[in-house]
Amino acid sequence: MPATLKDIARLSGCSFQAVSAILRAQPGTRFSPATRARVLLVADQLGYRPNASARAMRSGRTGCIAVLRGTHPNHSSLSPHLLGGIMRELDGHDLHAAILSLDDAQLTSPEHLPKLLREVVADGVLIKYDHCIPPRLGALLAQAGIPAVWVNSRQPVDCVHPDDLEAGRLATEQLIRLGHRRIAYADFSYDLADPTEHYSAHERHAGYRTAMRAARLAPRLLGG
Repeated sequence: MPATLKDIARLSGCSFQAVSAILRAQPGTRFSPATRARVLLVADQLGYRPNASARAMRSGRTGCIAVLRGTHPNHSSLSPHLLGGIMRELDGHDLHAAILSLDDAQLTSPEHLPKLLREVVADGVLIKYDHCIPPRLGALLAQAGIPAVWVNSRQPVDCVHPDDLEAGRLATEQLIRLGHRRIAYADFSYDLADPTEHYSAHERHAGYRTAMRAARLAPRLLGG
């Protein structure tokens, strides 16, 4: 049975009216980014899919930005902190988000992905898939003809991601300025000997090593 607004209201702890206003982006309503993020996450978990076709036909725009993610937790995580930031920025421009969680087979299906994007009727897409990206995903999004930006994924164009190399260097330099000399780099999440690990892990470690060498200190790796 498809998820309903009542289901989302019950699980999110919000009123039916609040859930309806958030998911349908009713004008003149204001909710905190945390409340919006909570409702959207529950809607995503239940597989709720709003139908915005009628609104799009009236205005020519939906005011909706799709957040496209995979289902593998290590390849496409979407934290409440990141989603809250997305929601705050969209809210400042009177826009709203629809979260689309698809497995790799759906993300690379030339039939499924374009059809879903048409059903959601989004004005643009934020792609939160940052590791082991399915090769066909980028091509399918380009063919769909919808503006798309990759989040936390280094791509040739249309992407935003942290400068992990500089972050590793600056963090290490701060410890050196404080007088520390025996500084270890601890990483128990990634295998830094594996070149296929996410680039951010390698770049943070490289930034640390750069700062240590500049200070003529011996790097030390824990874990990794």
